[in-house]
Amino acid sequence: MMREHRNLLVIGSVSAATLALASCGAHSRDITKQLASETATTPVTSPAPPATRSSEATSATALPPMKHFRIGGDVYGPVQDCRADGDSVTCTSSWDKPYQADTYSGTVTGTLSGPVLTGTSTTHQTGRDANDPSCLWQTETSGPITYHFRTDGTVAIRQGPGRWQTTHSGSCSGTDSGTDDSPAEATATWTAIE
Repeated sequence: MMREHRNLLVIGSVSAATLALASCGAHSRDITKQLASETATTPVTSPAPPATRSSEATSATALPPMKHFRIGGDVYGPVQDCRADGDSVTCTSSWDKPYQADTYSGTVTGTLSGPVLTGTSTTHQTGRDANDPSCLWQTETSGPITYHFRTDGTVAIRQGPGRWQTTHSGSCSGTDSGTDDSPAEATATWTAIE
């Protein structure tokens, strides 16, 4: 018996790399859209370009060094611990209590150019069907992601469209997959560690 499992690439504080929405049934796509609209409480706006008329104004809007930094960090989404080597960045995502999942892990790899990190996000989640705990699932997601870091400690995030695949086992079986057609946008916090 195959059960429908639909995941959502969710970002930002409520979300920062990706989040699997482990819901079963035909209504899961509606729940996914509702969750995205409820969790993206901070609208994404384009940051003002840095001042260029004087070196003093430019240095006042410069980002701190970004050798090691963290994105997210609240209870509503994953935390991404990021390290830069030159302009190459690798982030490891973790989430102590993932939403509707038992485990969550992920990575972001990309290139940092000024205040913008462009790359690819991948996640792996596992969980159990809410209506049948002996029905197990695991979901893999991947897709493009862009972070625009701001000097006020916030980061505008745009993720997707991305791909997902869920495999069921235990009292259920089968695989389903698809593409999230619309990119998701959110704002999260970020902190320079070194």
